[in-house]
Amino acid sequence: MSASERPARRFPDEQSFRDWLSANHAARARHPEAAACFETLPMRSRIAVDYHPGNAVRPEARARRLQQVIRKLIDGKPL
Repeated sequence: MSASERPARRFPDEQSFRDWLSANHAARARHPEAAACFETLPMRSRIAVDYHPGNAVRPEARARRLQQVIRKLIDGKPL
């Protein structure tokens, strides 16, 4: 995909971003091990976990990154 084909913004508006964060939190809630690990992280790491997947431009990449983060939390691997 060339730069001209990419969307200009990751999220079209503030509400879309808030919806993404809600989906991110819901995904963690479906995996109790990930939620428990998330609670032990320092605040800086929690922010990174919330925002790293959302930095992807394409929705498919966001979903893939979210799955990777959840898997790392469940496995207890560094983020």
